[in-house]
Parts: sequence; C-alpha cells; structure tokens
Amino acid sequence: MSKKSTKRPAKKQVSPIGKLLDLSESDIALMEYKAEISSIAVKSIEASQMSVNEIVERSGVSRSKVSAVKNGATISISIDLLLRIIAATGTKIKIRAAYSSPIRKEKPTRNRAEKDLAMLFLK
Repeated sequence: MSKKSTKRPAKKQVSPIGKLLDLSESDIALMEYKAEISSIAVKSIEASQMSVNEIVERSGVSRSKVSAVKNGATISISIDLLLRIIAATGTKIKIRAAYSSPIRKEKPTRNRAEKDLAMLFLK
C-alpha cells in the first residue's frame, strides 16, 4: 500500500503579493508569520501520525478545522487554532523575535490577523 500524500500549503513569497495589494508592512509580516505557522501545523499533524479525532480531543478545535489543516487548507484558520493543533500533536515550537529595522509608523488597524495575534498574546 502506498502512503497517501498530504497536500501542503504552498510557500509563496508573501512580500511581493502584499506590496501588489498595497498592504502595510505589518500586514505583510503577519501574513508571513501565519504562512510559516500553517506549514508547521500541517507538518506536525503528518509527523504525529495521530488521527483527526485524537487531535480534536486534545486541542478542542472542531473536526472540520483540523481536517482542513491536515489537508493544507489553512487560509481560513486563525493563528490561535493553528497553535492549539500544533500543541495537541506534541510538537514544541520556539518563537524568537529579531529586529532588523524599524517599521515606519502606520495608522493602526484591527484586521483579522492583528486580532488573532493579539488574542494569542492575551491568553
């Protein structure tokens, strides 16, 4: 029996897409962070060899969302849910911050990605 291949999110260059859409530097950065976390979530599910039901029980995330992540469809999944899924698989991640240059001051917005990031640090 051959092992069923799992779709993985395509790693695209977020910065050129963000610039094309005229997004702020902070929105582009959030897109890049989410893309990386999404990739880690997909890989952690695959590596854990856990069933979707096991991950659902451990994470508290709905079955449909865990299945979507397993299949690489992470666009509608928030960062906090991705992190719950990663933790449920037993995968440990470290987040480090490195400052390369100051981001120019922008008018603050409360888009979905920023809300997700704020919720992550407020829990």
